[in-house]
Amino acid sequence: MHSSLVTDGIYRLSAKVHNILFEGVWPIPHGVSMNSYIVKGDEVAIIDGVCGWDGVPETLFRQLDDIGVDIKDIRYVVLNHLEPDHSGWLQSFMKLTQGFEIVASAKGIDVAKAFYGFDERFRFRAVKSGDTIDLGGGKKLLFEEIPNVHWPETIATYEMSSKTLLPCDAFGSFGAIAEDAPFDDQLSEKQLAFSRARLCATTRTSSRPSRFRSKRRSRSSLPSRSR
Repeated sequence: MHSSLVTDGIYRLSAKVHNILFEGVWPIPHGVSMNSYIVKGDEVAIIDGVCGWDGVPETLFRQLDDIGVDIKDIRYVVLNHLEPDHSGWLQSFMKLTQGFEIVASAKGIDVAKAFYGFDERFRFRAVKSGDTIDLGGGKKLLFEEIPNVHWPETIATYEMSSKTLLPCDAFGSFGAIAEDAPFDDQLSEKQLAFSRARLCATTRTSSRPSRFRSKRRSRSSLPSRSR
């Protein structure tokens, strides 16, 4: 896949996966796209990621070249959610660079340390609702805690100047993204309906109620272009 421009200074990177069982149980007949976002101000942040399966993190890293970002220029790694399909890439990433700060909820930082063995070389910033990070160049990130969407450590990230919401596993559905139609508003409601319903059934029924009620195709990370 190739990167795509979401709005000025914000890019989507994506890896498609087919022929898998979600949580080892539910078939996903149309595959799924795991999405990551680059926000470029004076400093660079990457928000969310992909799984750590062979070759998948490298798909993400190659797309950085498309948008002129050196992996060592990434200053902030924002972990909206620590489930392995979002965070498994970190093991490959931390072998290539250590000059970044990990941003997550306090619970998310605990999970990251437990999963990936981060040591004293790495910096952490625990964020809560209302906290911000100014990337310079007009780009500013605002964080909101959205626990149990669908793990208790989950946050959403909002880029204030462009009004772009990067809401992790909220507002999306299953289904691999088409290169020529990466945005939900380019698809028919019929194309979206099955995958949205399937995602809600497989990710929400075992979670406590929260303010959001859906998951991922790509709005799990992919914002509307009008925002």
